[in-house]
Amino acid sequence: MLVHLFLLCCFGSSHFVNGISCFGDWSLHETDLCNVTTTDGFEMAEYNCSQVCCGGRLHPRKVGNECCGSEERGQMYNYETKICCSWWFTGQYAVYEKQNKGEHCCGVTLFDPETYSNGTNCCRGWKTLPTPFNSRTEMCCQGYVTFVGDTSYGHCCGIEGYDRRTSSCPCYRHPVAKGYTRDEVSCCRSRDYRVINPYAPASQGCCNGVAYNHENEFCCNGVVGDGSTHVCCDGELFSRNPEKDGSVLGCCIGPDGSSVQYNVENEACCNGEINQLPFGTRGLCCGNSLSIVSSRGNFGCCLSHENAVVFDQSDSVCCEGTVGVGDSCCANISYFDEENICCEGIVGPGDSCCGQQHYFSGKRVCCDYHLGHDTYTQPACCGNRSFDSFTHTCCGSRVIDNPLVPTGYEDIFYVSHATRCCGDHSEPSSLFPYDYNTSICCDGAINDVGFLTIDDFQCCGEEAMDKKTHICCNGSIVPRNLLAEDNADELSLCDGDGEIL
Repeated sequence: MLVHLFLLCCFGSSHFVNGISCFGDWSLHETDLCNVTTTDGFEMAEYNCSQVCCGGRLHPRKVGNECCGSEERGQMYNYETKICCSWWFTGQYAVYEKQNKGEHCCGVTLFDPETYSNGTNCCRGWKTLPTPFNSRTEMCCQGYVTFVGDTSYGHCCGIEGYDRRTSSCPCYRHPVAKGYTRDEVSCCRSRDYRVINPYAPASQGCCNGVAYNHENEFCCNGVVGDGSTHVCCDGELFSRNPEKDGSVLGCCIGPDGSSVQYNVENEACCNGEINQLPFGTRGLCCGNSLSIVSSRGNFGCCLSHENAVVFDQSDSVCCEGTVGVGDSCCANISYFDEENICCEGIVGPGDSCCGQQHYFSGKRVCCDYHLGHDTYTQPACCGNRSFDSFTHTCCGSRVIDNPLVPTGYEDIFYVSHATRCCGDHSEPSSLFPYDYNTSICCDGAINDVGFLTIDDFQCCGEEAMDKKTHICCNGSIVPRNLLAEDNADELSLCDGDGEIL
């Protein structure tokens, strides 16, 4: 019996070039370009679906062979005997021999499940390269690994881990205040709240988000100055007067515009006058009056049209001339931003805004200014409609129940939690969800093949076939036992007239 087919479609699998299936008359198919590496550099070479562009080279397409990496950086491998570990964001890749022990990829590292027993795990983030780490001694924080010694006392401070016994996170995000406990440090924030750093009020001051040493440094209009070489005059740094005593000098502008340097350790300037200070204090000129405050605190001046108020910046903030408890401002309202957020002038618990509504993004979702329910396991959006993606799928702007999957026991099923949409994407009403662990989608048709055998199947037209026992030729499934046994390369199974002998 003769089976007619075209030469380039005898690959045992369906391939696509520029979105066109490799089934049918290959002469009608478009070609693609591969940036091939040569001795002189690079050249663009045309290729069709009889070849694969991988790692700057063209390779013959064979059953079981795929590209690990990308067209520019990659290598061919056989997925039946080897495992490809690649990371999309950086283009890194590595190929390993299969051990058949349930191993899987952690970034570009092959992860052996047997190492779970010694505490090894995989640290994953959004764009960071997944990395193996020891969960007993290291913390995984947003994809970054930090050694902390004993993770029983470990905690995350943004992307950095720390030991709660010896360090702290006063700003609720990195950097960590290493060597300081929670009671010993505060958070130093810049005027625009974009720069934050921990500081120890007992020995340091806060200058526009930067900590400085009280003994030999000072803050000059948001810039830290060195007291041994400079002085702050009218908000600008000037070289200090070598004839003046004091480790840190200030500059007092008199009523006539003249400037006089003074010792900030025991003197203060306000409205052009120099005043002596009691020991252990410092002067803060707020408005038109001098306030005497402790040298150990972090005090600031809050100005409004009506008055000027001195306040403790370690637990309060100035919001449009009003002092309130907190570390952030929402117009003239103060609040703590660790568990709250400002949404169009309204403060409430959450980390995200949906118009004026506040919510926690891990529990709810905002769909085009419509806030979803807080009862969903995996909240998601389908247009402006929220739904639970744990039990439903959005296909063609419709929310559809996930399919039921057999458990292996008679008449017992469970709702799939691993779905994609199958159908004609140009006709949204034809799309329906399928479980991609037990089914495959072939040209818009769902084929149930079972969990244990799904890796052995691939598409041939609208049908699924077992690639170990069949080959796909021109959209038809042909048993391999009809083919010549001595043909190792499937391209040779077809003669020049497009027939299988």
